[in-house]
Amino acid sequence: SLNDLIVSTVGDKTYYYRCIIQGTSGTAEPSWTNISGSTVVDGSARWKVYKTATWQEMGVSCEFYPFGKIGY
Repeated sequence: SLNDLIVSTVGDKTYYYRCIIQGTSGTAEPSWTNISGSTVVDGSARWKVYKTATWQEMGVSCEFYPFGKIGY
């Protein structure tokens, strides 16, 4: 469905995919790319590629800054 988010079941887990054109998936999982901003064709559905945020510990406390919605 449109705007569904998924992570590949195989390979690199540092990317996720958002459905930008809903449709019917193929019979097998597609070959996912790891190029942010590109798209993957899956049957009649289309997925946009996003890099997953990673966190690095930098001490005992943290501070978050509001940047708005990610990926839109």
